[in-house]
Amino acid sequence: GKPGASVREIQSSKETLRFTAPTGMLALLGTLGRALIVTHQKAAQEDFVKVLSIEGGAVMPLFDVAARPGTLRLVAGLRAVAYSRLDERGVENIFLRDLDSGAETIATANGIQGIGFSPVSVLASSTLVYSQQLRNKDLGIIRLDRP
Repeated sequence: GKPGASVREIQSSKETLRFTAPTGMLALLGTLGRALIVTHQKAAQEDFVKVLSIEGGAVMPLFDVAARPGTLRLVAGLRAVAYSRLDERGVENIFLRDLDSGAETIATANGIQGIGFSPVSVLASSTLVYSQQLRNKDLGIIRLDRP
């Protein structure tokens, strides 16, 4: 097949092309109002994605982010995207990026190599729940209520 991916809308048996990425992969994070929040990862082994808003015929780039692609989640109640990222020392943390301002906030305070996080789950539109793999192989479940 052809490389790349596309977003298509089907309504009343009519298909409309909304966005095409000539290379890479697209993933739907969810909806915010009438907009689709989508990620575009250009290369499969790359920890770098673009976050886009697609509404009708308009495609608006929101931000680019260094993140582990499989961890991105829409947190609609906060109008943000949650994701994890490894720093230059190989230490992983979870971050939130505001969809309107692009401001990034760290949500965890891990400073230890080898501690891993699951992708977050979102409850009640703004409560983050994730697991943390501890060094002794125990698993901690953490709930983070955001205002």
